[in-house]
Amino acid sequence: MPVAPLLLWLVSCAVEPITSVDTGTSPDEPQLSDSGSQDSGELDIAAEAARCRGEAARIGEQVFQTLSEAALAARAGDQILVCPGVWTEHVVFPEETPTGISLRGLGTAEQVVIDGGNQGRPLTIYGNEDDRPEFNLTSLTLTGGLATNGGGLYCTHTILSASDLHVTRNRAEFGGGIA
Repeated sequence: MPVAPLLLWLVSCAVEPITSVDTGTSPDEPQLSDSGSQDSGELDIAAEAARCRGEAARIGEQVFQTLSEAALAARAGDQILVCPGVWTEHVVFPEETPTGISLRGLGTAEQVVIDGGNQGRPLTIYGNEDDRPEFNLTSLTLTGGLATNGGGLYCTHTILSASDLHVTRNRAEFGGGIA
């Protein structure tokens, strides 16, 4: 089920399912803001998807065979374009993650899937407590995650915005979808 654009301030969040976000008043709880989509509409998704030739992702003209490689190479303001397909990975953006990174699927969320393979969480974003990087997720499905916290997505000290993000079929002791 699609998710309307939303902005979450995540120190440590526990939201499941993502469509029913608790809008608590404490800074430790998720906060919503109707900021609209961050997509400027300039990207031709179909044309970019047609350029995919088996790679997992691209940043500009740089091609990556795995999403994890792209995550480690990302710099402030980069848009990581994820090619259509099912990518079985455990993508981790390290604590030094710069601000303004966008992870954008080239298609609908149903066409661009990050699958944890029931052996770990599909996506982890470690922000820096001092800087709280901004991070954008668009047109992705996070599934098959298995973790103690946040089966589909685990993020800390991050300002996260999401559009057309599906978090489904993940398991965790705390925050089956997101923590």
